[in-house]
Amino acid sequence: MNLPGLAGAAAALLAASELAARAVVRASGAYYVWRPHDRTHMQLDPAALPTLEPLVRFEINAEGERGDELPSDRRGLFRVLVAGGSAAEGYMLDQPSSWPGALQSLLREGPARERLGARHVHVGNIARSLVPCETILTMLERVLPRYEKLDLVLLMVGASDAVTWMEQRCP
Repeated sequence: MNLPGLAGAAAALLAASELAARAVVRASGAYYVWRPHDRTHMQLDPAALPTLEPLVRFEINAEGERGDELPSDRRGLFRVLVAGGSAAEGYMLDQPSSWPGALQSLLREGPARERLGARHVHVGNIARSLVPCETILTMLERVLPRYEKLDLVLLMVGASDAVTWMEQRCP
């Protein structure tokens, strides 16, 4: 058996598969910050992290957003998109406890929803930790064309840029 040849063929096949997958994604024109339908559930040690919830759910919907799936009936939908860095992402917070999740809960309550004139409210989150402002701009340029309608885009930016500035010894 030619082990080096087999390893080379496997590497070539892997590289060809990757290039083919990238071509398919590029041809579709779809860009997602998070992989649609991805799910991460983390069990946290309460002794090590006593102020955090013991179960953290980080669930991505079909739109590539952290958040619930959109309602099938979108008539009267008030749609919010959150973008930014780690403070908006809330990676170690359970989905409903993150501020975008809490915002969705508040806006879904009767008086708030009525004030918005909405039947449904959805808050999707495309924030990523340690993403500088110029990258968030690129993300939005690529993601926004996929959206039929957004009522509000919330940006929480700047901390990653401040961290980068300090890492560069505050030029």
